[in-house]
Amino acid sequence: MKVYIIGKITGNPDYLEQFAAVEKMLIKEGFETVNPAEILKTLPKETTHEEYMKKSFELIKTCNAVYAQYNWLNSEGGKQEFDYASEHNYIVMMGGDHD
Repeated sequence: MKVYIIGKITGNPDYLEQFAAVEKMLIKEGFETVNPAEILKTLPKETTHEEYMKKSFELIKTCNAVYAQYNWLNSEGGKQEFDYASEHNYIVMMGGDHD
Protein backbone atom coordinates (compact mmCIF):
# COMPACT_ATOMS: atom_id res chain seq x y z
CA MET A 1 0.00 0.00 0.00
CA LYS A 2 1.25 3.48 -0.88
CA VAL A 3 0.78 6.16 1.79
CA TYR A 4 0.88 9.96 1.37
CA ILE A 5 2.16 11.81 4.44
CA ILE A 6 0.15 14.82 5.69
CA GLY A 7 1.62 17.34 8.13
CA LYS A 8 2.45 20.97 8.85
CA ILE A 9 5.09 22.48 6.58
CA THR A 10 4.55 26.26 6.56
CA GLY A 11 5.96 27.85 9.69
CA ASN A 12 7.48 24.56 10.85
CA PRO A 13 11.30 24.72 10.78
CA ASP A 14 11.58 20.98 11.52
CA TYR A 15 9.18 19.76 8.85
CA LEU A 16 11.79 17.93 6.75
CA GLU A 17 12.98 15.93 9.76
CA GLN A 18 9.42 15.23 10.93
CA PHE A 19 8.27 13.99 7.52
CA ALA A 20 11.46 11.90 7.16
CA ALA A 21 10.88 10.26 10.56
CA VAL A 22 7.30 9.34 9.65
CA GLU A 23 8.45 8.08 6.25
CA LYS A 24 11.09 5.88 7.91
CA MET A 25 8.51 4.47 10.34
CA LEU A 26 6.02 3.71 7.56
CA ILE A 27 8.67 2.03 5.40
CA LYS A 28 9.73 -0.07 8.39
CA GLU A 29 6.09 -1.17 8.73
CA GLY A 30 6.11 -2.26 5.07
CA PHE A 31 4.43 0.68 3.36
CA GLU A 32 5.53 2.51 0.23
CA THR A 33 5.49 6.25 0.90
CA VAL A 34 4.98 9.57 -0.83
CA ASN A 35 6.71 12.31 1.14
CA PRO A 36 5.53 15.69 -0.21
CA ALA A 37 8.04 17.58 1.93
CA GLU A 38 10.88 15.97 -0.03
CA ILE A 39 9.16 15.88 -3.41
CA LEU A 40 7.93 19.48 -3.44
CA LYS A 41 10.74 21.23 -1.54
CA THR A 42 12.42 22.28 -4.77
CA LEU A 43 9.46 24.33 -6.00
CA PRO A 44 10.27 28.02 -6.49
CA LYS A 45 9.62 30.31 -3.52
CA GLU A 46 6.99 32.19 -5.52
CA THR A 47 4.87 29.04 -5.89
CA THR A 48 1.40 29.87 -4.60
CA HIS A 49 -0.47 27.86 -1.99
CA GLU A 50 -3.03 26.94 -4.66
CA GLU A 51 -0.29 25.62 -6.98
CA TYR A 52 1.30 23.67 -4.15
CA MET A 53 -2.04 22.09 -3.22
CA LYS A 54 -2.77 21.14 -6.82
CA LYS A 55 0.51 19.20 -6.90
CA SER A 56 -0.25 17.68 -3.49
CA PHE A 57 -3.63 16.40 -4.66
CA GLU A 58 -1.98 14.87 -7.73
CA LEU A 59 0.44 13.05 -5.42
CA ILE A 60 -2.40 11.83 -3.20
CA LYS A 61 -4.08 10.39 -6.30
CA THR A 62 -1.11 8.02 -6.69
CA CYS A 63 -1.71 6.56 -3.22
CA ASN A 64 -4.12 4.21 -1.46
CA ALA A 65 -3.97 5.90 1.94
CA VAL A 66 -2.85 9.00 3.82
CA TYR A 67 -1.04 9.27 7.13
CA ALA A 68 -1.95 12.40 9.12
CA GLN A 69 0.82 13.51 11.46
CA TYR A 70 -0.15 14.89 14.87
CA ASN A 71 0.22 18.50 13.64
CA TRP A 72 -2.00 18.31 10.54
CA LEU A 73 -4.78 20.32 12.21
CA ASN A 74 -2.37 23.27 12.53
CA SER A 75 -1.89 23.35 8.76
CA GLU A 76 -4.31 24.83 6.21
CA GLY A 77 -2.77 22.61 3.54
CA GLY A 78 -2.87 19.59 5.83
CA LYS A 79 -6.57 20.15 6.49
CA GLN A 80 -7.22 20.43 2.76
CA GLU A 81 -5.28 17.21 2.09
CA PHE A 82 -7.10 15.41 4.91
CA ASP A 83 -10.49 16.59 3.63
CA TYR A 84 -9.61 15.57 0.07
CA ALA A 85 -8.57 12.09 1.22
CA SER A 86 -11.71 11.70 3.34
CA GLU A 87 -14.02 12.90 0.57
CA HIS A 88 -12.42 10.47 -1.90
CA ASN A 89 -12.59 7.48 0.46
CA TYR A 90 -8.86 6.99 1.04
CA ILE A 91 -7.73 4.96 4.01
CA VAL A 92 -6.82 7.50 6.70
CA MET A 93 -4.12 6.60 9.22
CA MET A 94 -3.71 8.88 12.23
CA GLY A 95 -0.38 9.70 13.88
CA GLY A 96 0.23 9.93 17.60
CA ASP A 97 1.12 12.97 19.67
CA HIS A 98 4.62 13.14 18.25
CA ASP A 99 4.52 10.45 15.57
